[in-house]
Amino acid sequence: MKIKLSKRFLSGFVALIMVLSLLPTSVFAFEADNAAKTITVTDEADTVNEIQEAINYINEQEDKTGWTINIESGTYNRFVVVNELDGLTIQAAEDADVTVETLNGEALEGFTFGGGAPDMGGIQLLHANDVTLRGLNIVVVDNAANKTSHMSAGISNHSQMIEFADNFTIEDCHFTGTNDMSGQGNGNVAISIGSFESFTITNCTFEGFEEAIRGQSDNANVSNAVIDGNQFINCNFAVHEYAGESDASSQGTYSFTNNTVTGTPELYNKAYFEDLYQDANRVECNGYTIVIENNTFTNAIVGLVNLEDNNGSYEDVYEDGANNTFGDNTFVVSGNKVSGQIEMHANYVAPEDSNGYWKWTGKENLEGGGNPSDAAERVQEAIDKANAEGSKTLTFGVDNPDDFLLTFTWFKDAVYWVSGDKTSYPGLEKWIVLENGTEVEADTAAAGDEVDFKLESNVPQDLLNYL
Repeated sequence: MKIKLSKRFLSGFVALIMVLSLLPTSVFAFEADNAAKTITVTDEADTVNEIQEAINYINEQEDKTGWTINIESGTYNRFVVVNELDGLTIQAAEDADVTVETLNGEALEGFTFGGGAPDMGGIQLLHANDVTLRGLNIVVVDNAANKTSHMSAGISNHSQMIEFADNFTIEDCHFTGTNDMSGQGNGNVAISIGSFESFTITNCTFEGFEEAIRGQSDNANVSNAVIDGNQFINCNFAVHEYAGESDASSQGTYSFTNNTVTGTPELYNKAYFEDLYQDANRVECNGYTIVIENNTFTNAIVGLVNLEDNNGSYEDVYEDGANNTFGDNTFVVSGNKVSGQIEMHANYVAPEDSNGYWKWTGKENLEGGGNPSDAAERVQEAIDKANAEGSKTLTFGVDNPDDFLLTFTWFKDAVYWVSGDKTSYPGLEKWIVLENGTEVEADTAAAGDEVDFKLESNVPQDLLNYL
């Protein structure tokens, strides 16, 4: 049987083919199974926003909750988890190698930022709860031109509105930074956390960040925060958390457990936790309880501020039951704030079984920000005294609350504990000896003068360490 097609049908068919050929290839960037609430994403389409397109597709459905996006191997652009997509899981497919580039300046097509949701430059979790990100390689390009806010980060749940993404989970992810660890607030950030009641970050690796996890959580009503089983390698901060209870009657738990924190001898990696909450009369209220257990620290500092009444003193970190392991160049600082000051006192305490000495790093901005003009001199005097006595403890402002030095909270790299015997250095000092026996600087003699002189040489106490 022959079928005869009219010219009108042929022209219409050709027009349909032409229209389909002009459609964006991103239409075919993913396959959706609505019955199973599952989407599979590939990077074969000619677009950088495949993951965002899958999220936008879910947002168009009547039932937006409980979906899963599986991502095949490839390199993808950042994305935004929009409002009401509760229970969303975004994960690498089995055996897939998935890289997501953030802070790379790429625009997100079809998504408008503004109002209470400014663009943070990375993966953003807006007002969706119980979101899980799993198995992703997050690359933070972090070109300064791509930073849209001081809250810019590889992943952020920040929002300038009352609503926020809560109870999120980030697991089995690998974060790579740019090794900008300047300590000046201009470096790269892996995860930035705003308000929350609970979150979990587990089995992740962070390398080369100024701040791996930054918490600007002043109004966080902490219920249960978990940072467990992660590796923090060569970062300025493993965690830099400022949290505060908005409900003074409640008390949640912030757990930092089973992590490995590794810095360098030149820049220690810091795990810092501070309870910010104070009532109108600046009286400390019930804050969160900090649990620091089963961690391994090397070239690292554990910092605890305003937590001494909430299981946050140095004794808690060192006690046998905490089971923390302290490698070289590691110590704990704890302190409290009062009367609106940045810091009332600080206790620097090295492990009891460690061998080492205290060192002032000579950071220029130790002076300023409330420090007296002789701060550097007084810190050095305290260090010299402690080292002469072989003391593993340094205290500033504890005995006299009206006379304190902002050594830690203001600038956290001012003082280091250095493992091993203190090494002296070779040197040669020269003096001119006058007829009356007075010794004067050698450079006071002129060319051609005949003088008596004295030489004093210093030989290192431990030549092997010096070499």
